[in-house]
Order: sequence, then C-alpha cells, then structure tokens
Amino acid sequence: MKNSSYLVETPAEAMRILKIQNNDNNYRAFYDAVYEREEGYTAARKMDDGSKLIITCTWSDLADMFIIEEAKLG
Repeated sequence: MKNSSYLVETPAEAMRILKIQNNDNNYRAFYDAVYEREEGYTAARKMDDGSKLIITCTWSDLADMFIIEEAKLG
C-alpha cells in the first residue's frame, strides 16, 4: 500500500484532485459536506493496472486547509 497526502487551500482545488466536476451544485454539496458539516468526502477508483485508489478529503481547522489523503491498494 502506498500513501500520499496533500494540503490544498480551496474547495475547487480539492475537487480537481478528486476529479469531481466543478459546477454550482457539486461545489455547494462538497463544501457543505467537507467544510460545514465536517463529514469529509471519500472516493474510490480502479486504476488501469488493476489496483484501487482510495481518496479521502477532510477539513483541518488547525491547518486552515483541506487535507487529501490517497491510499493505493494492490
């Protein structure tokens, strides 16, 4: 398993990394879930080599940034 972490400043940048289409509805839903309700967002992707990538985004009050963590399985 390989892990990576990123700190990003804006919801739009986090959405780009998560490959979420940036439009008004998606932006509001993402911002509400990750920042307002502090629930976070998790996505899973199957990679071309057959491995899986699990991506989680949370908000950090301490860092005042979005934290994105990726874990590549297999």
